[in-house]
Amino acid sequence: MTQDKKKKSKIKWQVTLIFSSKTMQYRTVIVMITVKEDKQRIDYLLKRDNVTDEELEEIYNEGVNQLRAIVDKSFNTYAVDGVLFPNDLARKVTKKI
Repeated sequence: MTQDKKKKSKIKWQVTLIFSSKTMQYRTVIVMITVKEDKQRIDYLLKRDNVTDEELEEIYNEGVNQLRAIVDKSFNTYAVDGVLFPNDLARKVTKKI
C-alpha cells in the first residue's frame, strides 16, 4: 500500500487547452507527467526566461544609447555656451542635424 502511494505522488496530471482556429473549438489534452518531467520543464522555462531577459536588456540598452546620441547631438547643435533653453528648441530647424 505504501508503494502505491509513492507511485501516485510521483505522477501529476497536466491539462492543456488547445484552440483550433480551423474548427474554432478548444480541445482538452490531459497528460500524465512525472515530478521529474515537471521539474525539467520548469528548469527549461526558467532558462528561457533568463535568455529572454538578456535579449530584452540588450535591446533596451541599445535604444537608450540611440536616444542619448540623438539628444547629445541636438544639444551640441542648439546649445549656446553649454546652455539650452526651451525657446531654442521651439524655433524652426533651418539645418539638418
